[in-house]
Amino acid sequence: MPYNLNSPNRLLEPCNLENLPNWYLRELSQVDVTPVRSILQEIANHLEDFVRWPESAILFWSDCNRVKPDGAKQKYHRYSAHIRDMAKTRLITLDSRPNGPAIAAYL
Repeated sequence: MPYNLNSPNRLLEPCNLENLPNWYLRELSQVDVTPVRSILQEIANHLEDFVRWPESAILFWSDCNRVKPDGAKQKYHRYSAHIRDMAKTRLITLDSRPNGPAIAAYL
């Protein structure tokens, strides 16, 4: 039985960070088109050529979420002084709207 029935991607099981390569291979078994499956596997084998991972998880802080409280207006983010200072030295403009922290994380 698929793990995430509501996902359009139909995940088979929870992501296993302890054994990510094998989890990914099992998930790839769902891709019916052989050339597509081969390309996805090749990308996974050379992920460092496509993704730059953050050095630290500084944008995870208490109460930082994009979920609007029931019956309330969308709340906007307030960055800590430490994060504002770091962004300023890197010339990154912080956006307090719902997707702002995610964008800043990639910048």
